Amino acid sequence: MKQLVLLFLFFPALLFGQQLTPTEEQQVKNLISDKVDLFWEGIGFIADDENSEDKRDSKIDECISLFETNNSIITEKSKKGKETIHNTVRDYLNTIKNRGNNFEVEITRYSATFIEKLVYSRRCDCYSGYAIVYQKYEKYEKNKANIEFNRLDGKGKLLYSDNTEKRIEIKVKKGTTFVEGQEVKYWDVLLGNVSVDNVY
Repeated sequence: MKQLVLLFLFFPALLFGQQLTPTEEQQVKNLISDKVDLFWEGIGFIADDENSEDKRDSKIDECISLFETNNSIITEKSKKGKETIHNTVRDYLNTIKNRGNNFEVEITRYSATFIEKLVYSRRCDCYSGYAIVYQKYEKYEKNKANIEFNRLDGKGKLLYSDNTEKRIEIKVKKGTTFVEGQEVKYWDVLLGNVSVDNVY
């Protein structure tokens, strides 16, 4: 993931404070989509207890680095009740890891990421917007012997599943780095709070 994150550094910065052209906006949206992909790939890795504890903990740190702040909030809702749970990114990812230890958990993004129009803000000297992600969540009983429930896919009994529409805050900020002694400006894409618009 770290190598992929570095790719975000080399999209040249535009004229800050000006509206993005359609071509430039599409390039930035591609970066946003890539970063969202990295996060959901990380969630799947963390939920899989066949990966070592150390590697899963390392993946948690990598996922957190995709966010603007460690205090970004991820919201969870269940279709079974009205309870809404708000966790920091780290607490959410640790919860996913713990569920993966006790159940077979599958979390997949089943639709292309939709990114709303990016708007420039002088307050933060950045562009901001939202990415919409459609996620499928499934939780099964552990079935390590692949025999108990006689399922062809080797999974245990399905305990819970839902589909959610998630809204992710996005910020696109300017930054500066040095490449072979030359100053290079770039746009850095950062994820923010993740809320749930719909669950079904």
